[in-house]
Amino acid sequence: MTEVIQWARLETLEMAIAALEPLEISYIYLERVPDEWLTGEDRRDGLRLEKFDPDEDFDRWERGRIFCADFELRWERLDGAFQAVYVGAPAELPDFVPADELNLDDKTPQEHSYMLWGNRVPDDDLETVGAEEREGQPAFIEFQVPRVFYYPASDQAQRVRLQVREYVEPGSGARCYYRFLGLEEIQ
Repeated sequence: MTEVIQWARLETLEMAIAALEPLEISYIYLERVPDEWLTGEDRRDGLRLEKFDPDEDFDRWERGRIFCADFELRWERLDGAFQAVYVGAPAELPDFVPADELNLDDKTPQEHSYMLWGNRVPDDDLETVGAEEREGQPAFIEFQVPRVFYYPASDQAQRVRLQVREYVEPGSGARCYYRFLGLEEIQ
């Protein structure tokens, strides 16, 4: 499959996201970037990895990604606007232009997967570790990181892996770009 890379500087993400056609299995990764020390609520809700919800107010998030097997749209708020990058199957997105400085045609795509933080917390231990029960998002904990993670996974998932496509230079093997593809459950 031929993939393209495009970018735009946007005041709002609404039209770009509306132009996408997410697959049934699509995900969002959202991140708050605080200007000051994190509050308890920021620590608890400052990172989200969930199934795609078209009703989410994406403009409230400083960083984010919508991703699936066909594409990834990522953004970061800089100087009051969003720097957005689209990588994937050719798509017509308003205000996006080709990223001529990075051509994927001569890159070699390689797929990898990386374990996400945490092991699933058994239901009996949720209260002990300070986790709450969330529908369709079991809690995962990593003792090296002082936070509970929630991933869109089944109750049978013990771990979760992130699937990634990396684009590498054929001669040197240097990675020049990457995008998220999906999640895989480890039972």
